[in-house]
Amino acid sequence: MAITALYTGLAALLLVLLSWRVVQARQRAGIPLGDGGDPVLTQRIRVQGNA
Repeated sequence: MAITALYTGLAALLLVLLSWRVVQARQRAGIPLGDGGDPVLTQRIRVQGNA
């Protein structure tokens, strides 16, 4: 049971990190919704979604 908690915690940390990277890219590009055609933001959104 402890291994399940460990992997759940690691997956949650990964998702938080990926979400933070999307937020940073949105703030830099000034795009509140969608990807706005920004390739960096598009890639980060896709990485987060695939996780």
